[in-house]
Amino acid sequence: MLNNLENDSIFTPEQVLENRGRVAIFIDGSNLFYAALQLGIEIDYTKLL
Repeated sequence: MLNNLENDSIFTPEQVLENRGRVAIFIDGSNLFYAALQLGIEIDYTKLL
């Protein structure tokens, strides 16, 4: 079964190497805000961007 997963790859090795250097980060702003509020800390959201 593992071999089947390896053969069904979405990207070829060439495509993976070509796209190196790009990183996407998704931040759940609502949870971050309320977690900081409960911890009593301030977050500079402009620096976070």
